[in-house]
Amino acid sequence: MNATTRLRVLTLNAWLLRLGRFRVARDLGARTARIPEAVAATGADVVALQEVWPPRVADVLARRFAAL
Repeated sequence: MNATTRLRVLTLNAWLLRLGRFRVARDLGARTARIPEAVAATGADVVALQEVWPPRVADVLARRFAAL
């Protein structure tokens, strides 16, 4: 038996940085809203997101992924 297993991995620098009252990144709300659907559309099996900070931004993003 010659079976091929495929694992699709996606890494994304989400650039969702907010440091205190300073927004390092632009359009945080719009990107936070669009990222989950865009990631889901890729069909990736494993997703690694970078630059999602502070933790409350990560929490919002996690809830949006869970709602898909």
